[in-house]
Amino acid sequence: MADLTIVSNTQEIKRGIELVDSGSLDLAAQYFKQLQDQDRGANPVVASFVGMLKALRDNQPFQGLEICKKAVSQDEDEPLCYLNLAKVYMAMDDRYHAVKTIHKGLKYHHPSREHLFDFYKSIGIRRKAPVGFLDRNHPVNKLLGKMTYKGA
Repeated sequence: MADLTIVSNTQEIKRGIELVDSGSLDLAAQYFKQLQDQDRGANPVVASFVGMLKALRDNQPFQGLEICKKAVSQDEDEPLCYLNLAKVYMAMDDRYHAVKTIHKGLKYHHPSREHLFDFYKSIGIRRKAPVGFLDRNHPVNKLLGKMTYKGA
């Protein structure tokens, strides 16, 4: 764990999150870059938002991925860092690593954990295969899954 004490829910970061949530990615990118310049890159949460926006807004997923991975390594108990890393993985069509990242981030009891859980719900949580020792795509699992599905 990092020795840093990061208060990730400061008013400044909350404002940036609101910009991201409202879809104002250009403003959010400028805002988080400005925050990063002010603290000379010392806040991993801010860095993770810069990385996520680089991937989603600037279409530079590999650069964003590296920034987000570094942010997670600097503050391993901050769910917002995991959230942004998971968003980058999803932008890269890597659902497996996104879900794995979300599971790691959900282990930490932190107020910003709710953002991570909301994102997890939004990408869809798959049910377990009905017959666990068979592959998910096995015809028996497919049939049983269709028979027990309660949606739509």
